[in-house]
Amino acid sequence: MYKLNATDDALKAFIRAIRVSNLTLTEITDQLVFQRAGHLYILKEKWEDARVMLLMCAEKYKNSFSYFNLGVASYNLGMYDEAEKVLGLVNYMDPNHAETWGYLALVLLKKPEPPLNAAYQTVNEAVKLGLQDYELL
Repeated sequence: MYKLNATDDALKAFIRAIRVSNLTLTEITDQLVFQRAGHLYILKEKWEDARVMLLMCAEKYKNSFSYFNLGVASYNLGMYDEAEKVLGLVNYMDPNHAETWGYLALVLLKKPEPPLNAAYQTVNEAVKLGLQDYELL
């Protein structure tokens, strides 16, 4: 039995499953295929590929995981308005997700005239919720 243990192998398997699904006109009903592929693209910092994958996932399966990763990809592509909108939706769906608050603060600081008080409050909320991502801090 072949065991997938590397990010590249796992990503290739997910993409292959999506391609076979498209070729056979068979719908993938497991949202984890898209979520995991998108998350692996995030880990590899392939932001555009991640954004495309997570857009497909978010349109079909409206959940905070997909929207959060879509917001991260949009932020890293410099699409700050889209990132703010998507991360705001994640915050509405799960207001206790510390990383969402952290990325919202970064997005606010990228505005032409950053609302410093709002950014400060979002950072405080992220810390209060136990943000562990020190690179994000």
